[in-house]
Amino acid sequence: MNVPVYVVPGNWDWTGNNKAKVDFLKNDNYKSLIHGLPNIIDVQYKRIELEDFDLIGYGVSSGHEYPQYEIDKKNMTQEELTERMIDYKRIVRKLSNLFDQVTKQFSYT
Repeated sequence: MNVPVYVVPGNWDWTGNNKAKVDFLKNDNYKSLIHGLPNIIDVQYKRIELEDFDLIGYGVSSGHEYPQYEIDKKNMTQEELTERMIDYKRIVRKLSNLFDQVTKQFSYT
């Protein structure tokens, strides 16, 4: 159809997580799925200006970036929790910076 398609990886799109405990999750299958498709535009951690709005991409989440419940936290070491918190804060900074770049103002009238 020769139209742009904007995508972000979803929770089943493996993106090469080197920290994963399961080997197949370490493969970056997401990039290979969209490689060579000129109308597919990856917006993961990017801001795209489209006429009247900005598109900010954030995917790759099959759960909370940082455990929300005490029972989940108990199944992790303090080192793992610290690493998760560092990663979470990095993601928040990255996305906040993208939102700070938005200059368009919206009116809901």
